Amino acid sequence: KNNVSRHIGTISYSIEHEFEQELHEMRIGALMVENGQVSVENLINVSNAFERGSDYTGVVNKDGIPAPGSHNTIPEHEINELNAVFEGKSEIIYHKGQGLVFAVPMVVNGEVHAFYQQHSDRDLPDLFGIKSYDGEGRVTLGSNRSREWTEISLGTDNGEYYNKLYNTPGFINAYADAIVWDTLKLESGDRLIKQFVFNDETYIIYGARLQKFDFTIFGMVKRDAVSAGIDYIHTVMLGVMIMMMIVIIMFGRSTIKSVENKELQQEKLMALQASQTKSEFLLNMSHEIRTPINAILGMDEMILRESKEPNTLEYAENLRHAGNSLLGIINDILDFSK
Repeated sequence: KNNVSRHIGTISYSIEHEFEQELHEMRIGALMVENGQVSVENLINVSNAFERGSDYTGVVNKDGIPAPGSHNTIPEHEINELNAVFEGKSEIIYHKGQGLVFAVPMVVNGEVHAFYQQHSDRDLPDLFGIKSYDGEGRVTLGSNRSREWTEISLGTDNGEYYNKLYNTPGFINAYADAIVWDTLKLESGDRLIKQFVFNDETYIIYGARLQKFDFTIFGMVKRDAVSAGIDYIHTVMLGVMIMMMIVIIMFGRSTIKSVENKELQQEKLMALQASQTKSEFLLNMSHEIRTPINAILGMDEMILRESKEPNTLEYAENLRHAGNSLLGIINDILDFSK
């Protein structure tokens, strides 16, 4: 559950970052027009040439009339949803089939217009670039205002697996009952994680409301994809611990056997030496093993404090849990060997 919660945090951060980045770039463009540095037409041409190039870019007033140099417009119902833009605020709206619309205020000839960029549904997965559990999971973005949804991470086989699953009779209703309706009741920033079984396959499903924007995310992934990485780490750790225990046991048996082969008059001295050797060995083992692990955990803590990259934070958090588990097992082994 902690693993999935961190994953939700990473996805939420990525989405909000993309939203903020898009709006920031648009505000800069609007300011350049207002300052007379570029024309509306040049701004639109440049915006379409960006890597984030949209399907439609334009500048319209509250009546839907394009500004001089702008030729595209948007449906009337979308213009009505941009009232906040004409009052000086930025806005993001979504409608199925029309896509995601980003809009910022821009003053043209003394009148407030909406400078907008529209991204179609088919382009959103590439726009966000989210890979849920290395492409195994599907992530859906929903507008809390329009109550419409779109896929931003398609999942296994470029979405074919989940598309087939969504078309399975009874799935949509079962999925909605399990996660959708409860997620819509969440407060901003809250998360919901559940285990969901459908047609004998177990999934981890989750929902969360974004903190900065009026949107919700839903996600699902096979449970095996979530636990695969954790199980692998535990398997490797167990193998290492077993090998270390064998080495310690063999060392102890070798020491005992050499003592037994000594002459009787030296038995006491050798026993004391063996005890001292074992104590020194355990002391050195304790220091030599714990020191590099603590160094790794210390460096990992610095990454967790300083890094702002979502994927790096997720990997670092997994490394911290694995390192603490490894340190605990080593402590148990050394205590046992005493």
